[in-house]
Amino acid sequence: MFKRIILGAFLLISANSFAQDTIPAAKDETTSKIMERLTLAGLLVNYGYETEDALPLIQAVKIYQELNLQPATDGLKPVIEGEGEEEETIANHPARTQEQLLADATQFAKGDPALTSLINGCRKTSRKPMKTFYSHYDYIAPHKTHIWTVPLSGGKHSFVHLSGDGSSDLDLYLYDLEGREIDKNTSASDQCGLTVFEELSTIVVKIVNRGSVTNNYSLTVY
Repeated sequence: MFKRIILGAFLLISANSFAQDTIPAAKDETTSKIMERLTLAGLLVNYGYETEDALPLIQAVKIYQELNLQPATDGLKPVIEGEGEEEETIANHPARTQEQLLADATQFAKGDPALTSLINGCRKTSRKPMKTFYSHYDYIAPHKTHIWTVPLSGGKHSFVHLSGDGSSDLDLYLYDLEGREIDKNTSASDQCGLTVFEELSTIVVKIVNRGSVTNNYSLTVY
């Protein structure tokens, strides 16, 4: 229990630091708060899979439900550039929807009654979804590039959030289907948040690993 309290404090501090220092694209307080929550969810997902711990995955799902996001099981598609390892890496990892996160949390819980109760509580949550979100967990090799096409659900704003494991610098770029750059985040970290202030049906998301080690990341778009 003590370990989880320390973990929670660390993740909250990390999320707050990111929100203050690396979200220049956030135009208002509401956007900043959303990015902050997505940062925390991404950190929780990464930690949960790294340690095979159910609780961080459950907490991430609760954040997605708090933000009223509808999980999507298709639509996020890789654009392969290069050969060999990069192609194998980008194509072999399933999307991490709320259902997938809870299924994996169930496996990690190993029948623990308290964790099972929390998981069942998440599954019973019935809020009418407002927007679709895409969540993908993957790893990117040193100096490699991952490119995704992602459909947007419409509306005045769309959010793109990238959360790495802290091992290297990741840069995030957004383009329209014509190749025009919409926005980018090239700060010296692997926590990136951008807001799309255009009503586009699809965007292209490019992730570049600037470091010399592999980075495990989660990508969320809604």
